[in-house]
Amino acid sequence: LALGVSAQDALGILTLDCHIPLESGVRPLAGDTYALVPVADAVVEEGPAISYTTRPEFAAFDCNWAAQSASQLHKTAIAMQDTAQKLTDGCPTGVTDADGRLTLKNLEPCLYLVLRVQTAPANADTLADPFLVSVPLLEEGELYSTVATTPKFAVEETPEPPPSPKPTPVFTPAPTLPLTATTPPTGQLPQTGQLNWPIPILLVAGAGLLMLGLALRRKQEKSDHET
Repeated sequence: LALGVSAQDALGILTLDCHIPLESGVRPLAGDTYALVPVADAVVEEGPAISYTTRPEFAAFDCNWAAQSASQLHKTAIAMQDTAQKLTDGCPTGVTDADGRLTLKNLEPCLYLVLRVQTAPANADTLADPFLVSVPLLEEGELYSTVATTPKFAVEETPEPPPSPKPTPVFTPAPTLPLTATTPPTGQLPQTGQLNWPIPILLVAGAGLLMLGLALRRKQEKSDHET
């Protein structure tokens, strides 16, 4: 998106509007630091048109910048990111405000690689690819020295923690009661689980058998005497 008045050789202005779109509105990405690394010097020509001369540091990526599609420029920006990270010293830099906006002024005509070089803790879950932008910008035959752009961001999903393992139940054995010897009262037998009621019956039966045995013995002696 290009905004502002037409310009030829004026110093440029670049505004970044950094936010994440939400259903309820936007989430501004405040406190992030961006650097503009010059990739190719720009010269405004009649037409109007812009010609670019790639800087020696990026000679390996030299191409016809004006003829590149948006997807080609995106791939190139990703590829040159590591090289650009080493060249940020002395480059135009700034920090996004509470609304996620950053405006950098007095920019020389260049094709810039925009890098997020420091991320605020609150924005650690967001991903930001570097991108290329021309200042001034030629769009639909109009030349703009003031450029506004909205970088694309992605929110990195936080993986859910694995479910906690169920604790292994610990079975505590019931305490073992000490065995104690019990002395039965005098005249009683120790209890073994039997009742005492059969004892009288057994005594009576024993006495009956004893008497029956004596009777049979006497009868036998009498029979022997008679014979």
